[in-house]
Amino acid sequence: MVLIDTNILIDYFEGKLPEKYLDLLSYSYLSSITLAEIADKFERKNISFEEPAHFIKNNFTILNIDFEIAKKAAKIKKERRKQHPKFGLSDALILATAKVHSLELHTKDHDFKGEASILDY
Repeated sequence: MVLIDTNILIDYFEGKLPEKYLDLLSYSYLSSITLAEIADKFERKNISFEEPAHFIKNNFTILNIDFEIAKKAAKIKKERRKQHPKFGLSDALILATAKVHSLELHTKDHDFKGEASILDY
């Protein structure tokens, strides 16, 4: 099972996700952090979020942040910052969500190297 990072979904909505990765978007999982980041991007650009929201609701299971994920994210952030000083809490929460739910994280973000499947395109 797969957790999709924000950058993959943004690329999909912008028409930049290569066709060979489209199958990742069916029956996958999203962190509620990714959902918030996507909604924020559309809001900042004054673009309706209605169609993307419909797509997300129909294709993903949204995983909310809970106590276990929050605790794990704090530890992940502390450790990842040793090698990646700009590694943020949002990324830590997404990675913690994947770990707690035993999901493989798919991302383009190389700050996750060693912890996720990095899609280079």
